[in-house]
Amino acid sequence: MGHLAEEARLHAWKRLRILHKGHLHPLTTGTMTDASIDQASLDRGFFHFSIPYIWWMWLIWGLGLALAIAGFVFVGMGDVGMFALSGFGFLMLAFSSPGSLEAALHNVRKNAISSDELEAQAKERGYEMQSWWLQRSSYAPTNDPNDWILSAPGPTLWNKEDIYAADESGEPLAEHPHKVGTPRPATMSAFGLFSIASIGCFLFWTWKIIAMTPEELAEAGGSGDPALLKWIMPILGIIGLLVGWYQAKMLAQMLDTPTSLIRSMAVGSNELVGQVRPAQEGDMTAAVGGAPHRTVHNMVAYKWTHEVYECRTTGMESNETEVCDWRVVEQEQDSNTFMLHDGTGGIRILSESFKRWDWGNFLKRWESKHDDTIGKELFGQMASKLMGQGKIKKHRWTLWGLRIGNPVYVMGNTIPRSREEAEAEGCDASVQHTLLNVNGEDAPGVKTIIRRGTELSNLGTMRSGFEMVIIPAIMLLGGITLFLV
Repeated sequence: MGHLAEEARLHAWKRLRILHKGHLHPLTTGTMTDASIDQASLDRGFFHFSIPYIWWMWLIWGLGLALAIAGFVFVGMGDVGMFALSGFGFLMLAFSSPGSLEAALHNVRKNAISSDELEAQAKERGYEMQSWWLQRSSYAPTNDPNDWILSAPGPTLWNKEDIYAADESGEPLAEHPHKVGTPRPATMSAFGLFSIASIGCFLFWTWKIIAMTPEELAEAGGSGDPALLKWIMPILGIIGLLVGWYQAKMLAQMLDTPTSLIRSMAVGSNELVGQVRPAQEGDMTAAVGGAPHRTVHNMVAYKWTHEVYECRTTGMESNETEVCDWRVVEQEQDSNTFMLHDGTGGIRILSESFKRWDWGNFLKRWESKHDDTIGKELFGQMASKLMGQGKIKKHRWTLWGLRIGNPVYVMGNTIPRSREEAEAEGCDASVQHTLLNVNGEDAPGVKTIIRRGTELSNLGTMRSGFEMVIIPAIMLLGGITLFLV
């Protein structure tokens, strides 16, 4: 077993080297220079009309546009209830419209990546049917917005003898904020525009329903107390406002905090951007659900969940309906101390001390009609029925995590460590950052967090503070006006 595990680890490292084969500095590969990022116009200003850049997003966007137009056509024909159709169409348009920076950064990433890496990613990602009989399949997202946008050095270029030392050039990584700057999403994008249009349509539709007499409501095919509709917008607005306020604060923290270089960082709160490299503690292997065929190597932190798709029958015999939903039955999260290296040096990140993580998109997802063994399948079905949850029809395992070589953003608290501890590790204690560690302890006004991706890739997928806070506030205020008319 030990021999097989070591062989699997070597194979994983070989694949990691292939994935990073093209990740040399852009100036040496001739693919994409730092100036290309400047040309991408990272400050989007007040308004930017963002459109989809992936084919399936275009399908949703087109369907939403068709529904929005169709709703207005029916309203013009006298059916004011079709404002709800337009509202739903605008909602689809909003959520299929990418952030104001996403498309530009996607194009930069596509042009900066080497052909070798594209081929390696094609083999690693996508959909795979592993067993037709058991309906067992796996999927790794083909588009990862939290991956590198510009090239980063691969394992063959890392200093294995002194993991704290700077890279050969001594310069920050190509995607470090000191080189590309800090992007700023547009105050208002297509998402905000379509969201406001959707809120307006639903508010007007709700007002028309409430204004109907019981006879008019019955004639239109409605039933129940329409006054209950008044509560939908305020409740959704309050929830959205609370979530948006928290996200906007984290966005403001990223935008306003200058990024430190490891070679010159000081004790206290620091924003760091770099590459995940192995510390003295090494890496981990994530066996998702304990299954060998769901084993992923080279991890320094991970989270996985096991969900079951349960279906139960509700209603009377003459009018039975089947209700299905996913329920988490098992989950696990673990992390290991790792090195964050920004090109100018490396520093230990005590990841076990962080309570906030932004994993980004999942790394891989497995689905199966049955559990791993007959015993687990029978036990799961019995437990589900005893709990009144219904029949289990599918299983799903999802893995999130940080792997060796991944980009990482850390807002952490830098603390000193003893010279004896550094020297015991074989470090040159005369170098300042070898006598420092980074933990997840909050400071006044600073919330520590680890995010997969660089500052550039994380901000590239975010909405503005206006869209996170003001739009839910409009929904809340609009809902309150329904009680006043």
